Amino acid sequence: MNLFRSEEHARAWSEFDADMAWTLQPIPWWADTFSNPIFVERSRPDYISWLQGEGQAAFAELRSRLSP
Repeated sequence: MNLFRSEEHARAWSEFDADMAWTLQPIPWWADTFSNPIFVERSRPDYISWLQGEGQAAFAELRSRLSP
């Protein structure tokens, strides 16, 4: 992960990819994204079966959030 001071600094980076510009989101947006149950529930002993059942809604929410 690369952290920049501003969007302008990120866009000036020599390896900047315009197709990934949608990922330039504020920290609260990313904090909310990573609070999704997909990430929060990883320590469950039944995580894989949870993901295949109840976790499908969380996965759909995450997928819609991360779609450009």
